[in-house]
Amino acid sequence: MKRRRVCALIFLIILFMPSLAFADFGPKDRVTVKVKNYPDEVYYLDMLQAHDGNYENIDPQEYDSDMLKYLSSYENEGWYPALYGGTDIPLFGELTGRAEGEEIVHVFSYFGVPQSFRIIIVNKHGVVHVTDEIHRKSLQSSVTVDYFTGEVTTPPVWVSYVLQYISTLLPTLLIEGVILLLMGFSIKRNAALFVWTNILTQIILTAICGHSVIIGGPTMGFLRFFPTEMAILATEALIYSCLLKENPQKPATAKKLTKVFYAASANLVSWGVSLVFANMQFAWLMSFL
Repeated sequence: MKRRRVCALIFLIILFMPSLAFADFGPKDRVTVKVKNYPDEVYYLDMLQAHDGNYENIDPQEYDSDMLKYLSSYENEGWYPALYGGTDIPLFGELTGRAEGEEIVHVFSYFGVPQSFRIIIVNKHGVVHVTDEIHRKSLQSSVTVDYFTGEVTTPPVWVSYVLQYISTLLPTLLIEGVILLLMGFSIKRNAALFVWTNILTQIILTAICGHSVIIGGPTMGFLRFFPTEMAILATEALIYSCLLKENPQKPATAKKLTKVFYAASANLVSWGVSLVFANMQFAWLMSFL
């Protein structure tokens, strides 16, 4: 029975370790602009950035030339249209949006999305609306603009931090709890230690890596995640080797090694699973921003 448990555990580790190489293909920058109270006429919407660029993001011949000129009306104040005027690196998007319910949605994506920007809206009558400067707080986010008042609203970022913590903690408890059983430990005797250890270590993990994930995506988060996870692994190994309750009939040395092996294997498997689903988790978190 013990041999089967060890084999099952080794299989789990081997199964999820390849995710280090394939789990993260890197989500890109994106800003979704939602326009409410929009008029029943054509308008163009662009992002204004504090510098011009040479990379052409759209073909001007596909748009109304007079309306395009209105997009450049703030250049004398140092604000340049990103999609129409050009960026240093590519920016994807369209000046006209698509209807979704009671809003018109405009999506700007890829590396050319500016970190700070203003939103400009123009129509064929020469009416120009420009918002105050907006600062991005996450790799992917949304902004809602009232067409007539120019009022801008953005979702609170703290929601994503809370959801990130919960979406990391619950799978960790499940995975490491299963491994605890596979290795013959009693859930009943170790429940309090097991749960509180993971609650505290996941708080530390979210505090150190959460900002990097939300700002830079899973790729940037991984750069901090690896050393942090190794420190957590060492901490849990120390805690469990001293406090995890096991069969008292085993020799002390064997018990301690088993506890350390549990801490290492449980962390490696849960880490591998989190990497496999990193992009999915990130997309879910960004859906609230």
